[in-house]
Amino acid sequence: MKWRVGDGESINVWDEAWLPGDSVTVVPTPNLTSLADLVVANLIDKDAGEWNWDVINALFTPEDANLIRSIPLSKRLPTDVRYWWPSNDGIYSTKSGYWLGKLGHIRGWEQHYGADFDVLWRLVWETICHAIFECANVRQIWNPSPFHSLLCDAPMTNFGEMLLWVSTRLNKDELLSFSAMAWAAWSYRNSVIFNNPWSCVVNGTLGFMKLVGEYKKYNAAVSCVRGSGVQSRSSWQVPNVGCVKINTDAAMLAGIGINVNGPKSFKFENKQEKAEEDS
Repeated sequence: MKWRVGDGESINVWDEAWLPGDSVTVVPTPNLTSLADLVVANLIDKDAGEWNWDVINALFTPEDANLIRSIPLSKRLPTDVRYWWPSNDGIYSTKSGYWLGKLGHIRGWEQHYGADFDVLWRLVWETICHAIFECANVRQIWNPSPFHSLLCDAPMTNFGEMLLWVSTRLNKDELLSFSAMAWAAWSYRNSVIFNNPWSCVVNGTLGFMKLVGEYKKYNAAVSCVRGSGVQSRSSWQVPNVGCVKINTDAAMLAGIGINVNGPKSFKFENKQEKAEEDS
C-alpha cells in the first residue's frame, strides 16, 4: 500500500511509501540531518496549497525532488488516504497481486545477481507454460480435450498470466477440470523425463480428474455436515461404556493398522498386537 498525499499530516517522510513509481520503497536517499518524525505536511505551503520548494530542495536530492514535483496537490488539502498502487483504480485485485508478486521475484533476482540475469527468471515462467501445455509429451493430453481451442488462443508469455486469462473464460467446474488436466500433464511429463512413463496416458489423466472430482464431492459433503450443526463422522468421539470403536488405516508399504478404543486401547500393526493403557 502507498499513501496518496492530501494534507500530508499522516505520512512520515522517511518511513512511509508515498513517492510515485512502481515500488513501495520509502525515500531512497534519506537526509540524515533531518528530523526523524518529519511529515509530508512540513513540505507543503498550506496557505498557497503548493509544495514548499525551498524546504524540498534543502532536504532531497534532485532526483527525489523531481518525483515530489510530479505529485499534484489539491488546494483543499484533503485527508491522506492509502491505495493499492499496482492497480489503476487503487483497489486490490488478484491480477495486480500476482503482478506484484512476480515483480518482487524479478527485482529480488536483480538485487542478488544483477539486471543482466533477470531474463533467467522470466524464462522460468515461460518454461512452466511449455512443460505443462506445449511440449510434445503433453500434447496427447490437451489436443483431444475440450480445452484445446482455448489453449490455442491463450497467452503463453508466462504461466501466471495464462492462468489468469483462462480463469476469466471458464466457470468453476470447468476450471476444476482444467486444473486436474494440468496436474495430470505435469505428472505425465515428469514420468517421461524420469524414464517411468505411464502405461496409458488416457487412463492416467482420467484418474487425476476422478481424484479431483471425488475430493470435490467429499469437501461438499463435509461442508454440508458442518453447516447443518450435525456432528461430522470425521471427528472422533469416545465410545459409550461397554462399547468399543474400531478405527482402521492402511498403507501400501506399511501394511494395515487397527485401533480398538474402549476402556483400554488396543493397536494391531502388521499382525503384532499391542495393548496400551488409556492416559
